[in-house]
Amino acid sequence: MLPTRRTFRIFVSSTFNDLRLERNALHRSVFPRLRKLCEERGAQFHAIDLRWGISEEASIEQATMAICLNEIARCQRVSPQPNFLLILGQR
Repeated sequence: MLPTRRTFRIFVSSTFNDLRLERNALHRSVFPRLRKLCEERGAQFHAIDLRWGISEEASIEQATMAICLNEIARCQRVSPQPNFLLILGQR
C-alpha cells in the first residue's frame, strides 16, 4: 500500500457577497502560495469555498447550512488543524 499524501483542507467561512473581495484576494494571492508550499513538502492544499458549490436549488431549499456543516466536518476528519478560516466583517 502506498502512503497517502497529507492533505490540508481549509473551509473558508464568511458571508458570500459582502466579503467577496477578501475571498478573491485569498484565492489570488494566499492560496496559490500555500498550495506550492504544501506541494514542495509532499502534501496537498485545498481551500473549500462554497461560493461556487451551493446550487440555486439547494439555496432555495435552505440546504446551505447543512452543506456547509458537512464540508466543515469533512475538513475536520481529513485535515489537521487549523482547518477553518473565518473572515469576519462589521456585520
